[in-house]
Amino acid sequence: MVKELPNTKIVLGNHDLHLLNFYDKIVDFEVSHLEQILTAWDGDKLVKWLRMQPLVYHNQKYNCVLAHAGIYPGWDLKTALDFAQEAEKALHSESYLDFLKHMYGDKPSSWNRNLTGWKRLRFIINAFTRMRFCDLQGNLEFDHAGKIDTAPNGYLPWFKIPWRKTKDIKIIFGHWAALDGQIEEPNVFALDTGCVWGGNLTALRLDDELLFNHKGAVAI
Repeated sequence: MVKELPNTKIVLGNHDLHLLNFYDKIVDFEVSHLEQILTAWDGDKLVKWLRMQPLVYHNQKYNCVLAHAGIYPGWDLKTALDFAQEAEKALHSESYLDFLKHMYGDKPSSWNRNLTGWKRLRFIINAFTRMRFCDLQGNLEFDHAGKIDTAPNGYLPWFKIPWRKTKDIKIIFGHWAALDGQIEEPNVFALDTGCVWGGNLTALRLDDELLFNHKGAVAI
């Protein structure tokens, strides 16, 4: 079990937040892929442990950041870490149910330093857990989950935005299975290679940035 492994670091993604919502009966949707957790003998402990996990993990030794969907192009590393902690504080608090109730929605679609309340937290959560395409004005688009060439007019993958502020650090992300790990961007590593759909489970060795799947080392 992952939570029992020593030195394990994980970050929350959109499906983890779905699980928390369904567990607390805030929303109702198809949860066939979550039933094993919900019906496990230690399901209550697993869900409580999950809720206390971070949205972002920063490893200073390797100058890398792990985030489920990536880092919003308009944020530098410090800003991203600060905003992650802001949302984590709400999720870890005793009033976390209010946070979960207001979490869903596609608006606002772009960051504004004047955002407050649920709109502010919703954007932070969406950026870290749902982001794929972004336009040059910083607006996120949540309807398209296909390959890069399926981007809506005027949109690019978030990691291709020219003014992205985190080009000097390594970013490791998942979420976007349609990419199949196939991106050409320095310091950006897409690890979701569709394991849940029958594809490979891919891992990155930080020491030499070598990728592995169940067959061994791979070139992606």
